[in-house]
Amino acid sequence: MFRTMMVITALATASVASAPAGPPHLSIAPVPQGAAPTSLTVQVEHHVQPESFQLTARAESRRGAQRVVRVLPVQRIDAETFTVSIALERGHPWAIVLAAEQGRGGEHGVAEALVSLTAAGVVHQTTYPKPSFTSGKPTRLSAREVGAALSAIPVPTTTSPAVWMAPAVGGNTAVDTAQSVVRWRGTKFGGRGAHAGTVRVRSGVLDYDARRAELRSGVIELDMRSITVTDMPLGETAARRKLTTHLLASDFFDVQQHPIARYTVQRVTMRGSNLARLDGSLTLRGVTRPFAFDATIWSFEPTRLHATARATLDRMQWGVAFRGSRLTNDLVDDVIHLEFDIVARVSQAQAAL
Repeated sequence: MFRTMMVITALATASVASAPAGPPHLSIAPVPQGAAPTSLTVQVEHHVQPESFQLTARAESRRGAQRVVRVLPVQRIDAETFTVSIALERGHPWAIVLAAEQGRGGEHGVAEALVSLTAAGVVHQTTYPKPSFTSGKPTRLSAREVGAALSAIPVPTTTSPAVWMAPAVGGNTAVDTAQSVVRWRGTKFGGRGAHAGTVRVRSGVLDYDARRAELRSGVIELDMRSITVTDMPLGETAARRKLTTHLLASDFFDVQQHPIARYTVQRVTMRGSNLARLDGSLTLRGVTRPFAFDATIWSFEPTRLHATARATLDRMQWGVAFRGSRLTNDLVDDVIHLEFDIVARVSQAQAAL
């Protein structure tokens, strides 16, 4: 199946007021007819302090009689800007629901937009339900309304499996990219020398059953362009820059050609109350190979999951083949040591599903 990365950027204009002056307002920039967009721009007007406003997003689809719901990771860029990343397989229609919420749980008003996508990823229709309150609570799009929107999307009579990629892993729990990080440590001369650093978590979504406290699958993407070196003093600017540039270059991770690394968790086997075996595949430098390791899950909560893990990576299996030389004092070992520190969150509304 196709995998489409959709980036939805929301610009929120805040007006400071002692009390909300009305519900928020959403408007989505027009998309050319027949286009399969990679981004949607949403203008949001709201009437509360920025910290009392949030944008949430989810995708819904159907697989026969089964309802598929995926929370989309939302990253707050600043007080007025949000970025939502999504990986969706094509071949199925999708409904994207955006919700602008004023106050806790939207107590001061919720405005929603529904964007329908065809199985080819083309925007079919965009609608804006009228904001309202029922019994003092803001009304929201119901599963029935979203289902009706999905049913109205035209279904193609033929599809081309030849251009499909592996389906994205579904999930209801977005990885908190601001709280998550991957640390690396590489050695040389058989472990007698070493360097260490970090890689930024770009996005991620996990399939987490909060009621059963079960982690079932997931996808985590790393921004390889964010590789940093942390073991050198800040004053050694030239040395840090030289090493970082070398790691980014084609000798190592070739980030210009392969900016994203992706780990797909395909199976989780619990080995006790909080120890899990993760079996999946790692895509690095355009090479996908099996990759498995043990993880410790420190927090199983209805709206939060925290896990850490240590793993070793034989870089040669992924084509990271630079060896160096004793003559230049950079004879690099094959194994890279990784430490994952992942925090994921699910909204109260989705946790109750």
